[in-house]
Amino acid sequence: MTKDLHTAIYSAVFFKPHRIIEMWRDALADKVVGMPAIPTDGTLHCNHMTIKFRPDSDHVCKLPLGGTTEMQVTGYAADDNCIALSVKYLRYGIASSNAVPHITLWTAEGTPPRYSNELLAEALVPIEDGPKIWGTTGFFSNKREVRYTYEDSIYGLSLIHISEPTRPERRGDG
Repeated sequence: MTKDLHTAIYSAVFFKPHRIIEMWRDALADKVVGMPAIPTDGTLHCNHMTIKFRPDSDHVCKLPLGGTTEMQVTGYAADDNCIALSVKYLRYGIASSNAVPHITLWTAEGTPPRYSNELLAEALVPIEDGPKIWGTTGFFSNKREVRYTYEDSIYGLSLIHISEPTRPERRGDG
């Protein structure tokens, strides 16, 4: 029965990719001198900020699934293989397990998205008073879907407390 249910590959704050691209192109253009353009080859990501990769049930059950989270861009890093934005929570956040919470915008062919962690650790460029972005807390499931509820997941089962029915005590008549 549980093999047909969703399980989390990672928990994250999810964004609408076009909003992230617009922010990179428009809102950050005035703040970042020499900002690189997003290349047309490679892979465009820009849809989430990972909270935790391979989370356990306890972590997933504590997530405010479907809740809106406000974040702010605090910096970026870019090289020939990757472009990533560092972010911070402004409201309603759960700490990311990454050393630098971030959104991977783009990676070159053959570059895994996790490379952004290394790039940000080595080449982070701060952005003062960066733009704000809003996302929704959820998890990416083993069925390759973003989920914002516990419905049809193993976590829905773990939230149900099953107990033995109690019987009222009988009082004797004397």
